[in-house]
Formats: sequence, structure tokens, C-alpha cells
Amino acid sequence: IKHLNEFIMAVGIAVPQTLQLSQKISITEATFGENVIMKCTTVGLEQRMVYWHKLQFGFMIQTIAFGSSPDLPLKEGFNNSRYSAKKEGNEYSLEIRNVSKEDQGTYFCQAGTSYTMTFIYGSHLVLKEKHDKKTGSLKSCPCVEMSLDIRTINLKCLNLNEKKTCMREERRVY
Repeated sequence: IKHLNEFIMAVGIAVPQTLQLSQKISITEATFGENVIMKCTTVGLEQRMVYWHKLQFGFMIQTIAFGSSPDLPLKEGFNNSRYSAKKEGNEYSLEIRNVSKEDQGTYFCQAGTSYTMTFIYGSHLVLKEKHDKKTGSLKSCPCVEMSLDIRTINLKCLNLNEKKTCMREERRVY
């Protein structure tokens, strides 16, 4: 019983120290053609590697860049003149030049060692209205039809050939 009490005390002390509150993901707004720089700081973290990731709704997460050198190497698909990832001291930055529709998504910075990786930054890149230089008016960007509110989606369950199959009404959910 003595060992059980010691274990319960150790767990009771250790658990609150390991629980972390979820961090909110920021929103980065840009207009078409602008340059965007996202930054994450690793002060106070044991880190030997930093990764930049991109998540677009409906697609698998993509690794953009990784490493610990001043110029982080870019992965295939991002290894072009529009992307660059750099390190200055404890600050890592990801720059996207001439942003376009394909750049919309959620970007994450992950840092740590080969044993422990932590997501330390996240931002959702949204393209907003752009200014038409010829007419002086604002043009609505057709690709930004994003809604941050939650909507109800009805699922219908049918019994087909003795197998239960769930079918949904012509809507996609990610």
C-alpha cells in the first residue's frame, strides 16, 4: 500500500504539470499578390529541428520545410522562388511571396528533438478582397467563401444488403 500511495502522489503531481491548454490558431489575412511572413519563436524549448507544415481542408498535411540551419531546405512542391524558410536566433520564419488561391490553408510550425516534437505556432491564411487598380474599387475574391460558423449536416443511415452504410446528402465534410 505504501508504494501505491507513493505512485498516486507522483501521478497527482506529474499530471497537472504535463497538461497544456490548446493554443488558438491565428488568422493571417492577405490580398492576392502580397507577401506573407509567418514567424514562430522557440525560446525556452529544447529544439534541434523545426518543421513548417501546411494543411488544406480535404488534403493530407504537407511538410514545407525542415531543419535547423539558417536557410531551412524546402520540400518538393514548395522548392520555388515563392517560398523561403529561415532561422534567425530563436526565431523561424516562413515567407510566401505573391500569395495565390493555392496558398490558402493552415500553417503550422513544429519544433523539438527526435524524441519530442511540439506544435508551437499555427495560423490560417485567408485571402481577402483585392483592390482593382484600374477602377479603384474593391473586387470580391471568389476563392474566399469560407465560413467559420458550424452548420448541421444530416446523415441518413440505410440498411443495404444486410450491411449498414451511412450516406450523406450531397455535402462534403472535412
